[in-house]
Amino acid sequence: MKRMLAAVAAAFLAVGVASAAEPPKGKVTIAQKDAAAAKKGPVTFDHASATHKAQKCETCHGKAEGGKMELDMKSGHATCQKCHNETAKADAAKKAIASCDNCHAKK
Repeated sequence: MKRMLAAVAAAFLAVGVASAAEPPKGKVTIAQKDAAAAKKGPVTFDHASATHKAQKCETCHGKAEGGKMELDMKSGHATCQKCHNETAKADAAKKAIASCDNCHAKK
């Protein structure tokens, strides 16, 4: 009985690991819907950076599978700024993470 339970648990674990999404390779660019009217340039980041890699998919995407996100300025700031501001406040050496230019490419 113990072996059967162990086998079932291992199968569920394997399925859970296999179903986790792999983040995109390289940098991701999120352009504003109305790029001409935007005050700042598009947001560019790398899922492989230490800060983003340390997060679970659901932290930003809202689900463990990850996936493409539709963001406008308001939802993008709500999704990202909380962690960026908390990180900057907790570690003075990472103060720049809360600046606009940390994520937004200069126009």
